[in-house]
Amino acid sequence: MKMRTQTLQFFVALFFAATLSVPSVHATTYTVQDTGDGAANAANCPGSGCRLRDALAKVVDGDMIDFSVTTPATITLNSGQLEVSKSIMINGPGANLLTVDANHNSRVFYIDSGITVTIDRLTIMNGTIDSGGGGIYNNQATLTVTYSTLSGNSATGTFFSSGIGGGIYNDHATLTVINSTLSGNSASSVFGSVGSTGGGIFNAANNRFEGDTGSSTVTVSNSTLSGNSAHFGGGIDSVATNGSSTNTHAILTITNSTFSGNSAVVGGGIANVHTGNTGDATLTIGSTVLNAGASGANISNSGGTVTSLGYNLSSDDGGGFLTGRGDQINTAPMLGPLADNGGPTFTHALLTGSPAIDQGKNFSGSTTDQRGFFRTFDNFSIPNAPGGDGTDIGAFEVQATVCPQGQGFWKNHPNAWPVSSLMLGSQTYTKTELLAILQTPIKGDASLILAHQLIAAKLNIANANGTPVASTTADADSLLSGFNGKLPYHVKPSTSTGQAMVNDANVLDSYNNGVMTPGCGL
Repeated sequence: MKMRTQTLQFFVALFFAATLSVPSVHATTYTVQDTGDGAANAANCPGSGCRLRDALAKVVDGDMIDFSVTTPATITLNSGQLEVSKSIMINGPGANLLTVDANHNSRVFYIDSGITVTIDRLTIMNGTIDSGGGGIYNNQATLTVTYSTLSGNSATGTFFSSGIGGGIYNDHATLTVINSTLSGNSASSVFGSVGSTGGGIFNAANNRFEGDTGSSTVTVSNSTLSGNSAHFGGGIDSVATNGSSTNTHAILTITNSTFSGNSAVVGGGIANVHTGNTGDATLTIGSTVLNAGASGANISNSGGTVTSLGYNLSSDDGGGFLTGRGDQINTAPMLGPLADNGGPTFTHALLTGSPAIDQGKNFSGSTTDQRGFFRTFDNFSIPNAPGGDGTDIGAFEVQATVCPQGQGFWKNHPNAWPVSSLMLGSQTYTKTELLAILQTPIKGDASLILAHQLIAAKLNIANANGTPVASTTADADSLLSGFNGKLPYHVKPSTSTGQAMVNDANVLDSYNNGVMTPGCGL
């Protein structure tokens, strides 16, 4: 009996020990419904008056902040920077749909030390600070930025210090940037740009205290840095500074990304710097486009280590470091301007004939490019780089050209339909009903003339992920919505409505026959 009692006591103690070891889990989502700003009031959340600053005051570790606001929308800060003090996720509706704008009156986000934060699907812009991190200051924390844009942020410096990290200041911290764009961010000082560092990102590991050790790590993948500027490191400056009693490391890894038009006196694209007796600054780069800006080399290294994973494309000599398999130097990458090429963030498209097409390797492991489009699309008419996998170099993957098909094709190949129903006008039609319409003789009915072409156009749009005839399809739907019930509507082509239907049908017929799609057509 004594042994049984001791055994029972052991398992009871083990149970309580296990229970106490499980942390309290919070999984509350606070929804921002008000785009205003002002002094934080946690009591506003949850509720229709919940603002972003209020939600940040309300959350605890493990919570999430999301948004239910009419988009596109802008939250303009009027009460200083937004401080993130808990390990949370801020989940926006899309970088093209919601902007947090400091209006050049303050930094945008300050991330407290020791926490883990994700910022997803936001635009962070016009943050200005006279020290470091105009857009975000990541202070000894772990920060992940995904599907977001940081634009127009600046670190200006003072008479006693220089601006550092216009977009993001990563201070003895861990930063991961994925599927995002940093553009037009800057670091400067009162004397111009002299001494300023890290226009897009400043990654700092230094001996602020005697005996201080540690690392500061930045990982960038499937992302674009464009038009950022500073004195050192227009795009990114990664610096490890230490003395004899310290051992600090600045670690920078860049894969499947595009750097274009970034400018600096030293390191227009990237500056990698190590000073001191111990530690190191390491740059590892693969399958990345480096297109030099107005000043500064694409890569500058001082005392650090640069490793090429291969398959990089540089408009200059890459500082002599791009000697890996598949690397191309002194080669113009042939990029389009920073623009809306689909997806939530701006990118540089690869122009026809770009030497980046199919010459890379997918080091990021992502199945999409920055925009969310399929990667890897391997054009078999273009030989891959030796050892490469047909991925396009950089953040942008050129997609296959899908030629539209005429209404006769869709009528005779129902198994190829990408959808099983369509809306024509205000009515939803099943596949069976749509096939019946396509098989119905026109007999002088303008509504059927239009419907045949509109069905084909909408199937082509669904199949090809886009259309140059959006306004025409919208007008066609508007015309059909003027009638009750389902087709046919027996509209004479000689009437004004009939003439409008025929005109739209002619435009859609041109689209369906590939006339409006480059590489297709008669």
